[in-house]
Amino acid sequence: MSNLPVANFTTSDAGQNVGTAVAPSGVTLNVGDQLSINGSTDLSKIIVGNSSALVNAIQLQTGSFTQYELQIQGQGPAGAGSGSLVVTIIDGDGDSHWLKLNSSTNKVHELGFNTANPTVNTISWAPGTI
Repeated sequence: MSNLPVANFTTSDAGQNVGTAVAPSGVTLNVGDQLSINGSTDLSKIIVGNSSALVNAIQLQTGSFTQYELQIQGQGPAGAGSGSLVVTIIDGDGDSHWLKLNSSTNKVHELGFNTANPTVNTISWAPGTI
């Protein structure tokens, strides 16, 4: 997506349809950062779903309509009835925010949210219904 500072999370679920990546102690995804998992900012082989669903990249920015915006470059599953790819984050206050990627077109999806603590320490993904 761009050359931003990187926050490196880790996962043992790379390439699985259901997974979680967490920040090691002392690391968080902050406003202006791009997410890296297992040392890679190309997340297309890490965050995946059914029927070719995937996430290419994630970054956290200041929002225009909400305080903050998680920008997710990726696509939902292809084909009628194939559902969605649900991406969920946990912010620094412990609140969950999620977004369903329904479109099989690879594009930037925006998850807007408000919080007093915009740091992200956990991201998870799983198949969902439309």
